[in-house]
Amino acid sequence: MQKSAVLRKKKKFTPFDIVNVAVLSVLMLVVLLPFYYTIVKSLMTQSEFVMGGTTLWPKEITFSNYKDILGTPTMARSFLNTIINVVVGVVYNMFLTTTLAYGLSRKGFPGRGLFQNLVIFTMYFGGGLIPFFLVVKELGLMGTRLSIVIPLGLNVFNMIILRNFFEQLPPDLEEAAKLDGAGPLRIFGQIILPLVKPALATIVLFYMVDRWNEWFYASLFLGDGKLWTVQLQL
Repeated sequence: MQKSAVLRKKKKFTPFDIVNVAVLSVLMLVVLLPFYYTIVKSLMTQSEFVMGGTTLWPKEITFSNYKDILGTPTMARSFLNTIINVVVGVVYNMFLTTTLAYGLSRKGFPGRGLFQNLVIFTMYFGGGLIPFFLVVKELGLMGTRLSIVIPLGLNVFNMIILRNFFEQLPPDLEEAAKLDGAGPLRIFGQIILPLVKPALATIVLFYMVDRWNEWFYASLFLGDGKLWTVQLQL
């Protein structure tokens, strides 16, 4: 009887709970409304979309827009191109990010401060779009899948996040592994990386979203329509 009474007391809502639920509900609507309007507009006819503006529900529901997109012969190919770019690009991104972050997290790494400053410098200062375009062109990557994979290999912000995770690991782990005869690659692959799985999963998600949404550089470098991604095709 005492436990049930305590549970009933705990279930009572305080004014803070009511305000908290109300505020979170409003924030949830703010986040969901753009998705809702996007779906509603996709179900509108062309004339209603041009003349009607934003409405809560279309006057006439049509699925012709989806038929036009999904019925396009090149759409399946663009989906395949995007999946290839995501898989190859994320593997390439993670290889560069994890190895560089691990190297810069080691205090005994020769030239650690210099390399770290050079990498961070690129985060704030870039050469611009035209030099970037000329570099890709001179490397002979124009019109190939590699043009949107190799030049976009590293996100400095993601690297810094992962480096901070590596720095928090106790150095005793590596010393113990070395005493057991483990080499640098084995220490990195079997000891260090499994300890930062949450950070790796987060950064993989960041890179996957970036790769999936890629259209700007694809529009610059992929002249051949056979290599177009979903975003560019749309």
